[in-house]
Amino acid sequence: MVSKAGKVLLLLLAVMILCLFTAAEADSDGQFEIKRVGNINPYAENTFLVSSPEEGRLTIRVHDSICVYRTITQQIPEGETKIIWDGCGYNQEKLYEKSYNITAELEALSGHFYSVSFISPIEYPKQCLQYALPSSDCLYADNPEEWFLEYRTVTDGTVCIEFCEPETERIVYKYSVSAAGAKIGRKEFPDITGRKDKPKSGKYTVRVYEKSRPEQHFDFSLQVLESTPEKEPVTETGEIMPDRNMTDQEIWQMMMQPSVVVDIDFFKHQDVYELPDEKSRSLGTLHGQTQGLKVIDTDGMWALVGAWNHEDASYIEGWVPYSKLKTEYPKQEYGILIDKQKQTLTVYRNGQKIDTLLVSTGRAEKNKLYQETSAGCFLTGYHRVNFSMNGKKYDYVIQYDGGNLLHQTPYEWGQQKKDFTLGRGYLGTKASHACIRIQPEPGNGGLNAFWLFTHIPYHTRVIILDDQEKRENEKNILIRGKKDDVSISSLHNMKTDEIVSDEHSVAITFGGCLIPGGTKEFNNKKDSFASYLINKGYDVPLQNIRAIFEKDDFTCVSIPSVNPARSGNGAKSKGTGYAAEGIHEMFRNASIDLAQIISCDIPSSENESLKKKLEQYTTVLEIKDSYTVILKGHLFGFTACSEKEYLKNPGIIDARIDELKEKQCEKIIFFTDWGERNQESHSIVQEAMAHRCIRAGASLVIGSLKGRVQGADFIEGVPVFYSLGNLLDGSTSEKTKKQQGFLLRAEFRFAEKETEPSLFMIPILPYGNSMKDKNDYCPAVSLSETETAGIIRCLWQDTSDWMMDRIAFAY
Repeated sequence: MVSKAGKVLLLLLAVMILCLFTAAEADSDGQFEIKRVGNINPYAENTFLVSSPEEGRLTIRVHDSICVYRTITQQIPEGETKIIWDGCGYNQEKLYEKSYNITAELEALSGHFYSVSFISPIEYPKQCLQYALPSSDCLYADNPEEWFLEYRTVTDGTVCIEFCEPETERIVYKYSVSAAGAKIGRKEFPDITGRKDKPKSGKYTVRVYEKSRPEQHFDFSLQVLESTPEKEPVTETGEIMPDRNMTDQEIWQMMMQPSVVVDIDFFKHQDVYELPDEKSRSLGTLHGQTQGLKVIDTDGMWALVGAWNHEDASYIEGWVPYSKLKTEYPKQEYGILIDKQKQTLTVYRNGQKIDTLLVSTGRAEKNKLYQETSAGCFLTGYHRVNFSMNGKKYDYVIQYDGGNLLHQTPYEWGQQKKDFTLGRGYLGTKASHACIRIQPEPGNGGLNAFWLFTHIPYHTRVIILDDQEKRENEKNILIRGKKDDVSISSLHNMKTDEIVSDEHSVAITFGGCLIPGGTKEFNNKKDSFASYLINKGYDVPLQNIRAIFEKDDFTCVSIPSVNPARSGNGAKSKGTGYAAEGIHEMFRNASIDLAQIISCDIPSSENESLKKKLEQYTTVLEIKDSYTVILKGHLFGFTACSEKEYLKNPGIIDARIDELKEKQCEKIIFFTDWGERNQESHSIVQEAMAHRCIRAGASLVIGSLKGRVQGADFIEGVPVFYSLGNLLDGSTSEKTKKQQGFLLRAEFRFAEKETEPSLFMIPILPYGNSMKDKNDYCPAVSLSETETAGIIRCLWQDTSDWMMDRIAFAY
């Protein structure tokens, strides 16, 4: 027998299943339905039957709890509509056999919104030839093994290759080769033809298809010639790299130029010598076959060349043996431009730009400078099999420079799901081990990593533009020795009372984390911050720095999300923070205009009472909100995002900034919350979020990380401060090593055409100037050179010397 509780559970399950197969939500009485007709198989004609109560725009998403694998959008009329789907992901990418969520949404012309979702399995795929790419447009009869065909089928099968007359399409020669499903097939011409007749000289249309699917084929032109042309002599090349200011047509012309490469194996290294002598010093190394060289001079025995070396990606000019050089021509249909500065990959076809995607290039690490992606002019090599490394999987691999590859962003595989969370979150900044990681979702032009894998043939031009200034600044941080230190005397110093805004500028001061309390146990102690406030008064803690706030036009501080003060009732967990009683009274006369609440893991209802009290004296900005204010006649916008939100949906940054841009904000300040971590240097995700903010239109990015000062940077002319550390720490009575902080004064000028704000950083002692090893809860400007040096070092160890020179340090 089934118990009463069991019956209730079964009833609830039945209701849930019913909801999955019927309309989940509708704004009118009409019924909106979608159902599949038969099973769903990739690479087959699958049908959805949609019943719509109104005309409108239909969106169908195929997804699981982590990723959206396909989006289908179509305008539909009222009534029944058949939607045909190939059962695949974007660009006919094979979907794994498992159950997926099928969600359909209708935005009706009337304004009504309908939504329905159901779960459906996707069955085994039908046969399909995913791609067929020739190595060249020419085949030489006296050297046929140099020509090959790459292909991949979904399941085991037979690939047919037909040589046809171009005009009549009459089949002149026909060959077939076996294909192992999901494997990369690569057959040289002699292996394709075997003992059969070889095509005579002439022009052909070559058609390639899988035997069971002749209607689905790939066609390309091929010219067969009797003999291989004589090897071209290597001469001076002139410039081989385009300028960022060039037009698309000028870039395309440079892409189509021949390349001078080193004629050694793909994975071997060629030394570039300081002098035309193999006994002289090696300046660096180059890879063979695909890395293009700028030939500056030749003397018959040696060639002076320029290229970016593989040890640290720096540009070098030196000598290589002339006999090892040869000329190669790129394929003429496609070209790829990768910009390390913007972290983008742009695809050209026949001279026209067809899409731009986000990438992650290589990120150098200490003692691993070779992980920096080298700039230069390359040719793609072979397609490679998928691989795994450090628990991540990497798909759709194309070699372009020795062991350096183009491939999709990494993902974790578990429970039949591709988890791109981190790989996708890293896009837009350096993150790889020298390879180029490419986004899995399609760009505005519909391309993605899988499209590149199935369309980009052997010897396609790849040009990678350098980011010399950023690369050298990052190297500057990595190669510092333990004895290196920042020189206080070399910094541009000024007194705090000299930092006063004028009528032509808007000065905004940003403070680090103001932690309003500790655990319940700590708050009850006699030396706690809570007890200090009761004994000394709420005006005392900020008295030392209040004058700085009063001299600016606007002041912002960060407050970690904490539970409101309360006594013994309610849930309690180890380390949970609670605000001291009456903490909002600190803001009564503090001249703080905006308090940004960070680390919003506490339910919003728990924060509500503290928020309402704070709003008596300051504006409160929660992570999900935005705020605008007019300062000296100029509209400023403030918004924020947490790392957790970003990793779940990177587009949330764009959406929040777009909201402020629609309000015509002249300057947009973006706050980022990094969550809980204990790192002296900013992470890849932090940098990726900063890049995303700036691409979306932020004027300044300010990060928050409790207890840690992290570095600063300029990204595309916009300043980024990863963490200002603590302003005041009410969670401990001790002076801890984490007790460092800065006030940042940013001055935005409007009378002059300056896009960058002037930056002043004021080292702060969050624990005050007490001589004891105790926190006196009165933050103060650091006056001791030793303590100031310690605070500035926290910033310097994660900041390049170039960036340090752009900041004035006040005391």
